[in-house]
Amino acid sequence: MRRKQRREIYVLKGRLMCLGWHGLSEWADAHNFKRETVRKTVHRYLGKKNTTPYGETTTKILRKLKETVQQRQRPRKETICKKER
Repeated sequence: MRRKQRREIYVLKGRLMCLGWHGLSEWADAHNFKRETVRKTVHRYLGKKNTTPYGETTTKILRKLKETVQQRQRPRKETICKKER
């Protein structure tokens, strides 16, 4: 993995954490995606300009992540409380 791509992944995770998400796994659970699918999608496509996602699920994941960060969507309190138990 290249430095630029790794940096963009860290930036994404940092932005999610600033919004209150505990990580990609919590975000995936809240948006009804499989954790492993989100992890693989982020590592495969984020920060790569010459790679275009073509799968429906992959496209949805990347679009929802972008919306979450741009619209500053925070996790619901039920999600946070569920993790603390």
